[in-house]
Amino acid sequence: MSNMSPEQVKTLVNDLHLNTTDLTPQAVAFALQAGVRLSGFLAYELALIVANTVAKAVLGRGLSLAANATITRAVSLFAGPAGWILTGLWTAFDIAGPAYRVTIPAVIQIAFLRLKMKYALPGQAAPLPAR
Repeated sequence: MSNMSPEQVKTLVNDLHLNTTDLTPQAVAFALQAGVRLSGFLAYELALIVANTVAKAVLGRGLSLAANATITRAVSLFAGPAGWILTGLWTAFDIAGPAYRVTIPAVIQIAFLRLKMKYALPGQAAPLPAR
């Protein structure tokens, strides 16, 4: 959105019926996020707008009604339980990856050291926090 002209941002706000008067990219992004969380239909509408815009840029024309219906069904599939399962599996795969095998123990060690420093008395070794 930072590359969009003010007229394009205003058109996007009007097309999505967002109730915002501040047309900065941050305000519009916040309004979009709030709209998607509050209204499931805005997610479908936004997906179709993005898909049609990309199709116009690549193909020179918008998508057909059948393509729009397929996109809507795909979004609904990934927004429901199937999407939750896919996201969970993807997250588990990422956590099991080689980068996280080093990162997670390092983060735990840093958290331990911070807690130890937080509960240390001046001039004494830091005790472990009570449970």
